Amino acid sequence: MGKRCIAWLLIICIAVILFLLIVVSAADTGKMKVEANIFKSVVSIEVPDYAYFGGVTKGYKSNDVNIAINNTGTTDISVTPRLANSQEKIFNYTYFKKTSSDTYRLVGMFNVNISRPTQNGVKVQSVYAKLDLTDYDGDIDYDMIKHNASIIFWAVEK
Repeated sequence: MGKRCIAWLLIICIAVILFLLIVVSAADTGKMKVEANIFKSVVSIEVPDYAYFGGVTKGYKSNDVNIAINNTGTTDISVTPRLANSQEKIFNYTYFKKTSSDTYRLVGMFNVNISRPTQNGVKVQSVYAKLDLTDYDGDIDYDMIKHNASIIFWAVEK
């Protein structure tokens, strides 16, 4: 093999290498790493600290009290109000409903669904409550000024 052949082989090899470099670099695509912090759903609500039914006598009922339940979590929820002490006689006659046209349901038997808020927001759902002693069959032997009980609003993911 002569010097001319070696020179042509060298030129061909260089041309092939340049061709491959151009084709490979032209076909190369950009690559990007993506990352996110993924969080589990959060169930969180806010309710008023206090609701006042006024003066109620056996055989009568209170006016409706509007209660705002705020969904401050990140998911759709179902909320059920329950008496903290189920043995409490008077406030076992507390009733709830979602809208003015709905039928009242007894505390512990009522629940309301609240959709999730927009990102970093709050979804508010108002409900009505009343203390209805029209069917109360217990004895009330003395005035119970400032009689109270606690209602716990149980929220679960829907």
